[in-house]
Amino acid sequence: SARLMRVTLETHDTKSYFFNSETPLATHKAGAHINIEFDANGETVKRTYTLSSSPKTSTEFSITVKRVNEGLASNWLFENLNEGDKIQVSQPQGHFVLPYQPAGKILMLSAGSGITPVMSMLRYLTQTGNRSDIVFLNYSQSASDIIFHDELNAIANKHVNIDANFVVERDAP
Repeated sequence: SARLMRVTLETHDTKSYFFNSETPLATHKAGAHINIEFDANGETVKRTYTLSSSPKTSTEFSITVKRVNEGLASNWLFENLNEGDKIQVSQPQGHFVLPYQPAGKILMLSAGSGITPVMSMLRYLTQTGNRSDIVFLNYSQSASDIIFHDELNAIANKHVNIDANFVVERDAP
């Protein structure tokens, strides 16, 4: 069981949900995912979301959810999940993870909500003092759709070894 501590609006249709778990999450690698379970309109809903937080924190963790048209889970989370609410969560798992502390040059590619595992990896690398030359490239539909835009710019400004780049499909109207 995990309790929602706070919510951050990342873009017009994306939110990060920060939870504290009653028992710490098992040791895991950056990029892992969890299964969540909650009741929505009398129906038990189960979904898988990548942890967007670094594994350096075991009691607080976050998922970042992009609202999907007619999406049962994402719409319910957006409209109904409030600070203090509890959901059920699994232990972290998955294979698209940072295997070790790489050295040298790293290219991180992401698009849309697929940014969450690589953001977890980047957060971990910065928290552990990794000095690799890192190029982070994110593709989004428009500038207003870039998830973690301000945080990525702040990370790149703070760490001389990190270069954050953004490509957008179209300019805002």
